[in-house]
Amino acid sequence: MRRNASNICPQCDAGDPTSVITECDCAETGDGMTWTPEPRIYRIIRFRFNAAPRTVRSNVTLSEAQAHCKRPDTHGTRAGVRWFDGYDYMRGCAPKDL
Repeated sequence: MRRNASNICPQCDAGDPTSVITECDCAETGDGMTWTPEPRIYRIIRFRFNAAPRTVRSNVTLSEAQAHCKRPDTHGTRAGVRWFDGYDYMRGCAPKDL
């Protein structure tokens, strides 16, 4: 996996940004910590009253979906129709115990 903003370890935040990672650089220091990136199993959905919901964005992490939905530009009224963005698991990605 290539390093990018969503998979750099929050603890060490180290490494060549173009390197391939298999585990956190912290594990190499001997502290035993391994780090894996958040799974991208969520989708952002636009809900409108009196209309069918539609997927706005797919393959996002939980923290990306929550950050998106907290923004003030992700809800409102347009042409008299109330709308808001929410998130849910992508189809087929929900845990079996739900």
